[in-house]
Amino acid sequence: MSTPLLDNRQLGPDVARANLLVNPGFEWWQRGNGPFTANQAYAADRWSLFNSGGMSVSKDSTNQDTGSGSCFAASITAVVAGSTQVQQKVEDYLNLRGRTVSLSIRVRTSTANAVHIGMYDGAYTYGAYHTGDGTYQTLTFTRTLATGITSLYVVVDFQQNCTAYIDNACLVVGSQPANYVPLHPADDLARCLRYYETYGSAVVLSGYQATSTNTYFTFAHRAIKPVTPTFTKVGTWNNYQPALYSQDTGSFVVFITPSAGSFTAFPPAAPGFTLEANP
Repeated sequence: MSTPLLDNRQLGPDVARANLLVNPGFEWWQRGNGPFTANQAYAADRWSLFNSGGMSVSKDSTNQDTGSGSCFAASITAVVAGSTQVQQKVEDYLNLRGRTVSLSIRVRTSTANAVHIGMYDGAYTYGAYHTGDGTYQTLTFTRTLATGITSLYVVVDFQQNCTAYIDNACLVVGSQPANYVPLHPADDLARCLRYYETYGSAVVLSGYQATSTNTYFTFAHRAIKPVTPTFTKVGTWNNYQPALYSQDTGSFVVFITPSAGSFTAFPPAAPGFTLEANP
């Protein structure tokens, strides 16, 4: 007797599948706890704001999705004026052209018809609203993408002023949405480091230079970046101010121009450098 075959339509949401999102559990906040308010700013790693109104996003360790193993959620105060969204750009959208994908996100709010989820692939489309009963609900949305898409975003969209919490997102290939399954923390962080990383207050540039000429220091990225990152020196260092000399997707070189003799340069607080690459 042959074993019956199951296709995607027959899978239950509790069947784990590969999650295409970065930081889907909102566990990593390398830029800080917030509140984040600026349009196009990143809050939780890889999640950005499309903020034409007065939206504020913060890291929340009290209102996370209880029972899911989640440590943090995104707490959102939305004052709606124009487009008010939390979104993530999917880097590997080219591999998804013409395919059916399904999104699920856990959402909690006490305001009816205020929050729904969806996608942007050249046009916005959305699923059903949260009912506003004050509990976490799993909102889902399925869409067959066009073969000619040039970008793909998953979005949490706000249509009324409200307070909401979002947690545990999952984007999978197929017509059946899947429940969120946590990644191992090492894998979860590694995905985030592909787009953003910091070098903290432990960075020290020191040595001896016989004459007052440039001295160079090379750093390897912790994760290969998808594009050449934006390098930022944070704050005013104690003595010598390092500057970027060169960089690529795998490393960067900074230099200082010390006085002759022994020298040491270090940042006053973490981070000393930030590297950001958003394809």
